[in-house]
Amino acid sequence: MIIYCIVTAFLNVLASVLLGLSVLFKDLKRRENHLFAWFTASFAAWSFFYILWQLAGNAEEALTYTRLLTGVSIYIPVTYFHFVSRLAGKSGRVEIAAGYAAALGLSFSMMTPHLVRSVEPLMMFPYWPKGGVLFYPYIITFAYFTVRAWTRLIGAYREAVYWRKKQLGYVCVCTVVGWVGGLTNFLLWFDIPVPPVGNGLALVYIIGVSYAMMRFRLADMDQFLIKGAAYLCFVAGVALLYPLIIAGLSALSPAAMPELALATPYVGAFLVTLTLVWASPRFRRRLESVLEDRALGADRQGLSEHIRRISLIADPAKLYRETVEVVSQGLEVPRVAIYCRTEQVAAYQFCAGVGFPDEWVKRGPLKDKDWIIQKAQAAGTVTVMYELEKGGDWRDLEAVRKESGIEVVVPIKADSVFFGVMVCGARQNHRLYSDLAISLLETIGLQIGLTLRSRQIERQANQTEKLISLGTLAAGLAHELRNPLVSIRTFGALIEEQGGDAEFRKEFRGVVERDVNRIGSIIDHVAAFAENAQVKFAPVQLIEVIRGVHDIARTEFTKANVKLEIAEASMPDVAANYGQLIQVFLNLFQNAIQAMEDQKEPRIDVGFDLVKPAHGGRAVQVTIHDNGPGIDETVRARIFDPFVTTKATGEPGKRRGMGLGLAIVKRIVDGHGGSIDVVSQPGRGTTFFVQIPCMEFPK
Repeated sequence: MIIYCIVTAFLNVLASVLLGLSVLFKDLKRRENHLFAWFTASFAAWSFFYILWQLAGNAEEALTYTRLLTGVSIYIPVTYFHFVSRLAGKSGRVEIAAGYAAALGLSFSMMTPHLVRSVEPLMMFPYWPKGGVLFYPYIITFAYFTVRAWTRLIGAYREAVYWRKKQLGYVCVCTVVGWVGGLTNFLLWFDIPVPPVGNGLALVYIIGVSYAMMRFRLADMDQFLIKGAAYLCFVAGVALLYPLIIAGLSALSPAAMPELALATPYVGAFLVTLTLVWASPRFRRRLESVLEDRALGADRQGLSEHIRRISLIADPAKLYRETVEVVSQGLEVPRVAIYCRTEQVAAYQFCAGVGFPDEWVKRGPLKDKDWIIQKAQAAGTVTVMYELEKGGDWRDLEAVRKESGIEVVVPIKADSVFFGVMVCGARQNHRLYSDLAISLLETIGLQIGLTLRSRQIERQANQTEKLISLGTLAAGLAHELRNPLVSIRTFGALIEEQGGDAEFRKEFRGVVERDVNRIGSIIDHVAAFAENAQVKFAPVQLIEVIRGVHDIARTEFTKANVKLEIAEASMPDVAANYGQLIQVFLNLFQNAIQAMEDQKEPRIDVGFDLVKPAHGGRAVQVTIHDNGPGIDETVRARIFDPFVTTKATGEPGKRRGMGLGLAIVKRIVDGHGGSIDVVSQPGRGTTFFVQIPCMEFPK
């Protein structure tokens, strides 16, 4: 019986310490957590002195330990009542204050004969305590707060609904079992021949209260038992080394070693080892990581890897499909589905899923009024169905769970934008969702939301940029079309008056033909600017492109008396479309020729360089420099925008420009993965730098 008392008290210490610290550090801001930790501390202290009492070697030691365990045990019902009051949402400040005052007064006298008078042999116990004059006030205080805690739990149970009711009902039962077991410790005090056979039931009591405090999350008993067993085995094995060393030294040199009971140093070594293990976060993280990955059915590595990849998956359909597959496999959840909506569709469409029957999928999209969407939007975090209480206008959640098979609802959102939900069914083997599983699901939902939000912002920015470009294009187009249309309209108004004049008709025909051609040219250039067709690339030598452009524009060079100097250079091939590059450099040469109309000795120099762009790889850079008048700084800043030009657009007798040439050039160069830049100063000419990536061949 003594061995049984030692073992059960030891388990009580272990459970109290582990669960108390787990609850406390689960959320340090919650008042309930602090009260629960205070309660488990008093229970652990009582169990610790209980062990020392059973291991005492003489009456004096036994008397000291029984006084200590009796003095600290009075705090157990008081702290439990305080915790239960908080858990039930009741105040009871007067009772709580009175309880602590009574406990403090009794604990002050614990080392005197007033609480425990002496110890005597009784049944199988060599040192059983006998009460003093304060023992009966102690029993009354203990019994009062025990009953009050239980009645307060009963009251909370009657007011609760749904899972909260089941939760508190479980706590009530475990509390009764625990207190009945603890009651057997007091029967021999009153000479009732019943030993403390129910001492082990106190362990049920501690676990039951923890079950309430953890709110079913950390109360995943599979997880707790596996972790507890792992810690127990490790600590017990390490602590065993100390008494084995003592036993070995005693066997080698009996005269040098005093006689010691091995149980006493083992308990001390166990507690010291347990403290050191708990104080080592790195060891605990490593051990729990192994347990969570292998024993608790959570492939944390696979899920974490997917979380890192979410932002890299460009196709939303692929993202949804991979997510449900990874969650299903990583958490062993047979049913997973994602519902999301786009900017154009108000309903939440079924995007991907595994395990859900066809009937569920065929029900169609979810809407804002559906309970899943409402709950996800209201909670803003992961919702575990079996943690919910029924209230308000909610349907019977038990029926909902049976109908849909959904156990967890994960919101997919970023900032204040709600995109949809990921719903998960029950896990295999009836395992509950642990803290790790919930944390991973929440992170996945948040990461998907952030990815969707960033792409939404990118689309909106692109749309805004397109609208700005469209506005610029429309303004320039209106300006360019106005001049020829004004000419046609003016001559059209004069046709009735001067229609018989042959000279007028000839002039009218020439103006119409000229301006219609002008309008056609404008339309062709706008179409070229807007064109975004994919073209085939092939190896191209840029020096050959430059020579080809010179042959095409030879007449213009000769007429303008422009000298062209092309530097000889051996450069690698570039990946390009020959026809589009002809268009690029022809436009640049024509611009330079037109800019040097009034120059005395117009000249264009072309050079080649092999460069390394910032984004990596290699590129051939073509430098085109003219000695023209240069470009004004205000124009140069916007020179690649559509309808920005340095040429006159409406003055008779001068070349007209629409400002689309360089915009087309930039679009083509960008389409080749290259870049174009310009450097110019008024009076010092202009230099264009065009970079086209090299054709990289596999090694």
